[in-house]
Amino acid sequence: MINYLTLSKKREITILLLGQSGVGKSTFINALVNYLSFENMDEANGQPICLIPVSFTIADPMTVRPVSVALGDQDFDENTEDPTKSATKIPKCYKFQNDNIVLNIIDTPGVADTAGVDKDQTHMQNILDFISNYREINAFCVLLKPNDAKVDVVFKYCMFQLFTHLNKSAANNILFLFTNSRSTHYLPGDSGPALISLLDQIRERPPNVDIIYNKKTTYCFDSESFRYLVASVPPNNIQFDPKYKSSYVESWDRVEINQLYKSKLEYLE
Repeated sequence: MINYLTLSKKREITILLLGQSGVGKSTFINALVNYLSFENMDEANGQPICLIPVSFTIADPMTVRPVSVALGDQDFDENTEDPTKSATKIPKCYKFQNDNIVLNIIDTPGVADTAGVDKDQTHMQNILDFISNYREINAFCVLLKPNDAKVDVVFKYCMFQLFTHLNKSAANNILFLFTNSRSTHYLPGDSGPALISLLDQIRERPPNVDIIYNKKTTYCFDSESFRYLVASVPPNNIQFDPKYKSSYVESWDRVEINQLYKSKLEYLE
């Protein structure tokens, strides 16, 4: 996931995901593993990998009525039953490996938890305790939604908490991931200017940390192709109109996404 990693030999890489509840961290992990495991969406068709149990509601294309879609074994640490509550309850590491890498992806409870501010503080302390067990964190990935002009609340909380407990050099390993970005043409939308303004504040005022925001640290993607695969397989068996499949294939095959997935984590997206 990091463009400065040399993958000439099998190496262990650890990344931490941070973001607001509902931004799509768990879905991103599932999608990432599928992108790394299959060359294209057709190859993954019928056998999507689901490290984390997934559950969501979509409209049945045939009846337009909402239907529940689920895949994966139930995990006590993941809420897949009540969509009004945050999905991930505690930090948890998911491991993926291929011929080149061993990838540890640390999923975390969302900031702005539905249970309130006190729960956020508990979550952050649990996250800090959890990552203390790792010798090295290669990337702190902050997941954001595009067209959200209020990213400051979530991001500021994450950053101030991190730099209260971690060395400022951690700023060199921060990446910004914008989920669900097909609707903004795979761009940050209104979230971009809001994030830049906040980064200026963090640089000019305490904690006075310079966090880089540019093409190499900012990535936009959409995990809708993974959701399509999940909805298509048993026990869900949703039948999609073939003419809509091209949009999911495009989401999978985007050039920038391939820079991440096809080059074995040379870039994070």
